[in-house]
Amino acid sequence: MEEKGKFLQDLTTLLKIAKTNDNCITKEEIQDFFADMELGESQWSMIYQYITSQDVKIIGYEKLEVPVVEEDFSEENPIQDAIVTMYMEELKDKKDLTPEQEQFVAKKMLAGDENARKLLIESNLNLVTKLAHEYKNRSLPEGDLIQEGNIGLLMGVSEYELSSKVTFHQYITDAIRRAIEGALSEDSRETMSAKKIASRANELNDLATEMAGELEREATPKELAKRMGLTEDEVLEIMKISLDAVSVLEPNQRK
Repeated sequence: MEEKGKFLQDLTTLLKIAKTNDNCITKEEIQDFFADMELGESQWSMIYQYITSQDVKIIGYEKLEVPVVEEDFSEENPIQDAIVTMYMEELKDKKDLTPEQEQFVAKKMLAGDENARKLLIESNLNLVTKLAHEYKNRSLPEGDLIQEGNIGLLMGVSEYELSSKVTFHQYITDAIRRAIEGALSEDSRETMSAKKIASRANELNDLATEMAGELEREATPKELAKRMGLTEDEVLEIMKISLDAVSVLEPNQRK
């Protein structure tokens, strides 16, 4: 691993590598990938269990090979929580810079110093976890919030300019928050959209049944649209979505 502090991103990368190989990876490949980290048996077992939980086969690994320390995990999502805990442990050795030091290093970064850029990223990983923790128990797991915050950190570092009216520290803090809040908003919109579509589909089905009884025939999309206060195209779209959902569910129901 290039940077120990980016454990979550590296684990995600490892999964992507496995998925390009028909969802298979060897135990040796996993160990080589994390060779720079000093991991205990329970930590290795946690990594193996997390990878297999993502429908990836680990060649050379038996599920009960190493016991996991269950008491370190929460009841809701033990593997995810264990990963976050391990990630935070890795960050304990990362030293934060003062706002003044950050401003100085930022100038060096903008002058083309790649080491300065890396230092700014590494020294703010703890800030990401701190801010992500503030949004815990919302719609996304803490691990996902940290990942989104790290993306915001990387973008903030890349986009920062000395002409900014705020300090680097304030700029990067805002960038991390925007990334986390943006991910939460997107998740919320997707959830609300799905609920709205489902509600509309149920409403349309109920109305279609009611009108079929009234008219003694199936109502046309135009008639349904008029009763629902929608356009005919909107009704046809809802009908299509309902049919797509049925086509997905039916094969599973036959099993």
